[in-house]
Amino acid sequence: MIYTRRVVNNSNDLYSSAIAKALLKQPEAFQEAFLRSYDSLLCLDHGSGRQISVKRIGGSGDCLFAAIAQGHQYLTHGSFMRTPEERTAAARLRQAVCAELVRQKDMMEPFIGDVEPYARTMSRQGVWGGEPELAMASRCLKRRIHVFQPDVAGLQAIAKYGEDFHPDTAPITLLYNGINHYDLMLIDA
Repeated sequence: MIYTRRVVNNSNDLYSSAIAKALLKQPEAFQEAFLRSYDSLLCLDHGSGRQISVKRIGGSGDCLFAAIAQGHQYLTHGSFMRTPEERTAAARLRQAVCAELVRQKDMMEPFIGDVEPYARTMSRQGVWGGEPELAMASRCLKRRIHVFQPDVAGLQAIAKYGEDFHPDTAPITLLYNGINHYDLMLIDA
């Protein structure tokens, strides 16, 4: 069954509601859009024939690390982690990323200033990660990371990490809301 311009919305999920509204502004770009309030996947049957699924990640300040950890788990093992395992994996990844920031001090200082205090702050749970952490996570996991953002035309690729270092790996794809949150995005060919 094909649903056109139909959204089943969980009113407590403002982020997904905003995505759904943005997608409905361009109905020709998407044949199907729906949210399932009983799980964490937003599925879109894209006009190109690709299936895009978004695994929503809780907004705890650790979403970048949790989304990357879930993506790595899924690409490596074909399954998602439960919440307790996700938290542990995100914390482990955060620590590895902070250690890599310090190892790559010469490369990172022009972007973040004094690396060691930055890494100490970033090592604390709940501190938001961004571009430096995405670059270092790609190095730590030896995997490409692609970041997309929704806009009125659909999804826009806004950043790619690890292209030079890991060209043959499947990328972890993240969906950034443009303000302060990352979710995991899966794109099937």
